[in-house]
Amino acid sequence: MTPDQAAPRLHGLHQGRLVSGIPAFQLLWARLSGWHWLTRITALPGLHGLASAGYDHVLAPLLYRLHLRRRRQSSRSE
Repeated sequence: MTPDQAAPRLHGLHQGRLVSGIPAFQLLWARLSGWHWLTRITALPGLHGLASAGYDHVLAPLLYRLHLRRRRQSSRSE
């Protein structure tokens, strides 16, 4: 996976398996002190789908656009 392919979503490796989106966040939150509760909440059946849809359709595209904007600005200043 190239950096440009990886940039639109959060990715992680778990037991040799590539995960992305909410499952990648869950892996991260499970290992951060004080964030375990988000793992449990986003694992609930109704909330998992809602969190995944919110990330896939709102948050990930927004973060990716901000990333692209920062890249353009940093390339102009060089």
